[in-house]
Amino acid sequence: MGAVLGSSTSSVLLVFFFVLSVLGFRGVVFAEPPKCYFQAIFNFGDSNSATGSSLPSPYGQTYFGKPSGRASDGRLIIDFLAEKLGLPYLNPYSESAGNNYRHGVNFAAGGATVRPQGSDNPPSLNVQVGQFTEFKRKGSSHYGQDKYPQQDDFSNALYTFDIGQNDLNGGFQAIPDIVQQISQAIYQLHDAGARSFWIHNTGPVGCLPNHVAYYSSHPNNIDEFGCVNSENEVAREFNRQLKEKVNEVREHLQDSALTYVDVYTAKYDLIKQAQQQGFSEPTKFCCGNYQDGGKVRCGQEGSSTCADPSKYVSWDAAHYTEAANKRVADRILYGGLSDTGASIYDACFRRSPH
Repeated sequence: MGAVLGSSTSSVLLVFFFVLSVLGFRGVVFAEPPKCYFQAIFNFGDSNSATGSSLPSPYGQTYFGKPSGRASDGRLIIDFLAEKLGLPYLNPYSESAGNNYRHGVNFAAGGATVRPQGSDNPPSLNVQVGQFTEFKRKGSSHYGQDKYPQQDDFSNALYTFDIGQNDLNGGFQAIPDIVQQISQAIYQLHDAGARSFWIHNTGPVGCLPNHVAYYSSHPNNIDEFGCVNSENEVAREFNRQLKEKVNEVREHLQDSALTYVDVYTAKYDLIKQAQQQGFSEPTKFCCGNYQDGGKVRCGQEGSSTCADPSKYVSWDAAHYTEAANKRVADRILYGGLSDTGASIYDACFRRSPH
């Protein structure tokens, strides 16, 4: 009798698992987490993410084979972000004639700051947000055309921020105003339909070779990895206050997803581990000369370029190489350094910070 029951039970189980396999067994048991399908990216920032800067050769040589408007030998973090989302690289707003904006716009500009500097060139953050508002207003007459976002794309887009580094020369006292203006920009974009925000903090500016060179006569201000202590202290305080402000805004915008991304840790870890990861000393750079008190910028007459940019963290003493940008992007895009744990793939879902 037991053998009969065992046989019957086995038959039922076999039929059960067969039916599950036909109905999509894997999908039922191992369902993938929901994903965002961003239709566009709208980026606001400075030269760390600008794609429309006027820069000479050898900028762009590694990936694009020519100057590409990027302060690097190749791709930036914003480019790797677009790749991960399956979207094309962003065209800059500053070169609006004839550009394809179907999947977003890059409003970032080299030298841009959060706080207005008395001129719209380079455009501060409030000017960039104004450019977005104008772009959306004008774009309403282009709905249905291939080169412009569709109306629904604005609420189904990712709004990225990478700005604030150029404001930090104002010191600690300037930080509250800087983060307040970033929050105002978020609210303005929300009023215009934005719902998903990806906000980078600032990197360790005291580790940039041009900053290190400036403080070379003050060895007591240099940490064990060759970075300027005082400058990184300001950057860390900015990041602390920015994180608090993002949390505050998140509480007010209950219909939105805000992700604060710790770029500082990704970059500082790279500086600390540069040689173990195959890079040269992190305070060295590939393009340009800073010797005997003189300074020849990358691309200027008399500047030199290294044979292999992929061995350097810094490209031109102020910006990262494509290889370094790729390492940083790999650290931040998958959620490990996000305050909510969100990756770039699920940054449209509202989450609470850890």
